[in-house]
Order: sequence, then C-alpha cells, then structure tokens
Amino acid sequence: MPFIRATTNVSVCDEKKAELKTALGASISIVSGKAECYLMLSIEDGVTMAYQGDMKTPLAMIEVQLLGEADRGELEVLTAKISEDISRILGIDESRIYINHTFFKDWGVGGALC
Repeated sequence: MPFIRATTNVSVCDEKKAELKTALGASISIVSGKAECYLMLSIEDGVTMAYQGDMKTPLAMIEVQLLGEADRGELEVLTAKISEDISRILGIDESRIYINHTFFKDWGVGGALC
C-alpha cells in the first residue's frame, strides 16, 4: 500500500483537495506495482510551517511511503510529477516543495503483516 502525506502551510479548499487526490492518485502508478486503488492519502493544509525562518511563503512537505523498494528512475519521474502537480494546483514554487521517499519491508493491515 502506498501512502502519501501532503503537508502545507497553504489553506486548501475542497475543490483543490479533490484535484490533488486525482493528481497524486494518477502519479503513484509511475512506480511499478503501485496503483491509485491502493493509495492512502492525507492532505494536511493550513499547518504552521517555517523554512529558513520564513513562515509566510507557501511551502509543502510531501512524504511518499512505499512497501518494498522502487526503481530510482521511477522515483525521479514521480518526484518531478508530484512537484509539478503541487505547484500547479496550490501555487507553491517548486523550490519550496520537498519530497521524502520512505520504504518499508513490512506493513500491517487488518491485524496481519503484508
């Protein structure tokens, strides 16, 4: 199961959240074996965030968590696509969008390990 958490200091209306859900859902399929039908997504907006002491300029931290591993080339394409989508939808400069990729060997759901 892939999980994406998008955290931003920008307030995001429901329409933009739906647009993000669609864009990130489509983007996850860039990684082999991952699909929107398995994606869990969290959009945390209006969060107090600071970067380089600046709390006013829009920014975002995107966490992509994946069971297993992923090809570096796929991650490069995924990173570019997510940055482009976040910038386009939320108006955040790509230089202020940070993306962290984390991989897990084990994942539990329904009381069982996957």
